[in-house]
This record gives sequence, structure tokens and C-alpha cells, in this order.
Amino acid sequence: MKKLSILILLLSFMVQPTFSQSKKELKAEKKQEDYLKIKELINSKQYEFTGEWATSSKGKRINLMSNPTYMKIDNTTGDGFFPFFGTSFSGSGYGLGSGGIEFKNELKEYEVTFNDKKQTATIKFKVDGENDNYDVTTKVFAEGNTTIIINSNNRSVMNYSGKTKALEKKETK
Repeated sequence: MKKLSILILLLSFMVQPTFSQSKKELKAEKKQEDYLKIKELINSKQYEFTGEWATSSKGKRINLMSNPTYMKIDNTTGDGFFPFFGTSFSGSGYGLGSGGIEFKNELKEYEVTFNDKKQTATIKFKVDGENDNYDVTTKVFAEGNTTIIINSNNRSVMNYSGKTKALEKKETK
């Protein structure tokens, strides 16, 4: 009887790890759930980016807490404002408009690619601003962390990082 009790006790210790998940497995499962939510969000074409940091082509990193930085995607329309801290070319100076990268227009060549292995979404599109044309590449990670690279025909490349979430709809009265 004592041998049987010891045998059952030993078996319970050996079987227990197969029933419980390690912290690493739980974290991977949570990340997978977050990635599936991001995939659904990107496919809905109803999302917005809020900027936290900007990096110029010369490597200068700027905190954007006091600068409103956003990009809203609503189906086929993009509305964005990004402060610009880089170099302007061909006579397009800071005096044009607000000096930032600004657009509110139809998106052209909108393309989404999902990398299930790395759990990222890459979104590319072109959009026209008032005085400039922009090529935008956005990479969204499973937790909503996002990097955006904006190329322009009149300005140096700018990089932005922040968060992507569901687009908040304004209620009309």
C-alpha cells in the first residue's frame, strides 16, 4: 500500500507539468491573441495611430508628447498630421502650411501584408498632401506598437513610433 502511494505521488509530479502552462507559453498565447486582434483591426480599415516619438533622417529623436501626431485610416481615406524635424528640398520650406507632414485624402496603392511568423502587419500606401506627395510604410506589431516611415518628394525621410488602436468615431448630434 505504501509503495502504491509513493508511485501515485511520483506520477502526479510527472504528469502535472503537462497540464499547466509555463509563463513563456502563456506569454506566447497572449501575444498570438493580440496579433489576431491587430489583424482584425487592420483588415477593418478603421484604425488610428498616435505618435510618441519622431526620428529625423539625421538620427535626432524627439519626444512628441507636446506635439499632436496622428494618422487616421477610415476605409479609403487617410487623415494625418506629423510634425516635421528634417530637411526640406527644392524650395519647399517650413513656411508652407503648418510645416508638418499633413494629408487628408484618398489613399492610393493601399496594400497590407501580414507576417504570421513575426506577428506583424505591414501597410503601404501613397497619399497626396496639399504641397507634397507621401509614401507611407507602417509596421504594426502584435501589442499595437507601431513604426511609420514617411518618404516625401520634397522632404527628408522621417520615422515615427507610437501606438495603433481602433478608430474612435465621433458621435454626431
